[in-house]
Amino acid sequence: MTTRERSWRFGTRMGTMLGLATFAVAGSAQGVSFRGIGDLAGGETYSQAWGVSGDGRVVVGTSYSADGRQATRWDVESGLQGLGILPGGGVYALGRAASQDGSVVVGITDSALSIDSHEGVEAFRWDAVGGLQSLGDLPGGEFESMAFDVTPDGTYVVGSSSVRTPDHFADPQESGRQPFRWDAVNGMVALPLPADATHGGSTSGVSADGRTVVGSYQTDTVEVPFIWREDEGTSVMGDFPADAYRSEVRALSPDGRIAVAWVSLLGRDGGWIRWEDGVGELITGARGIPNAVDATGSIVGGDNSTFGAFIWTRETGMVAVEDFLSRYGLDVSGWEFDSIQGFSDDGRTIVGFGTNPDGYGEGFVAVIPEPSTAMLLGLGLSVLATRRRVATS
Repeated sequence: MTTRERSWRFGTRMGTMLGLATFAVAGSAQGVSFRGIGDLAGGETYSQAWGVSGDGRVVVGTSYSADGRQATRWDVESGLQGLGILPGGGVYALGRAASQDGSVVVGITDSALSIDSHEGVEAFRWDAVGGLQSLGDLPGGEFESMAFDVTPDGTYVVGSSSVRTPDHFADPQESGRQPFRWDAVNGMVALPLPADATHGGSTSGVSADGRTVVGSYQTDTVEVPFIWREDEGTSVMGDFPADAYRSEVRALSPDGRIAVAWVSLLGRDGGWIRWEDGVGELITGARGIPNAVDATGSIVGGDNSTFGAFIWTRETGMVAVEDFLSRYGLDVSGWEFDSIQGFSDDGRTIVGFGTNPDGYGEGFVAVIPEPSTAMLLGLGLSVLATRRRVATS
């Protein structure tokens, strides 16, 4: 066989592989997109995206309307919709998390009960049948509560509530909050904290079955990450660095196996911690606040002072969001990204907020290919480069 024949056969095989890779990428890329979520009519031009449903179809956050700042719900079919305000409440609300299909939204709002209190907010739960409903607060302190996460079926809600009286602490800036788990049968139930939690704590994530909750609590000297399990109670999360003086858990995977937290360290640069099955890994050289993680723990997003909004994977390390999205051919020119706040379970849908090309604050939603498709794209480019080398040899 001549050199020309070998080159022709090799090129034919490579062409077939390139065609298959390109076909697969093109088929999946139909769902690849980037867009702003817009804003509500009648108010300031502004919106933020703070969470996304597990299936990636519904984005929740906040925007200004003629009635004030409302919690919002967005999907492709309906666009951005306000969730209303509580009767007699104030003009502030924020959607923080959504159920698997987006039919339940939880967050923070002013209310008639809390608007004149020290904190001025309370936790809410919204669905299409009942609308915006107050979750109340824990007894024993000023009226204040906040909801941060919800289970995929909408049954359990977690957050924090004030247990502070006006003279509880000499320093009014000290935290006097208690973590809670809420459900329709039992209402708001306080989660126990360790004995050294002298300044309260808060939750940030709940597993899909509602039996695992993560958060942070404050002692006299440090802020410590904790995990609560229904059958085991509360404990400090493992492998917490001895020189850490402040850490806050920000997100938990649906199966309760993976959590992420930022950490400040004495005498050296901080970073963040990724826990998997109770084993903590300190990610150094990546200072920032990891706000979100997908179901497998393979992609993490948040914000820091260097990039603004960032994405982290094992393969890329920490990179700016605009660089990450540009890899998939998404046009994000003119955007300045402030923060990543959520991922769908499969990690393909990414939400957050920043400044749009017109100079207004706006929430955004990006959809990227499946990991296998991204690998095929890389294969296609590699094949193309090899084919060119063969053609010129």
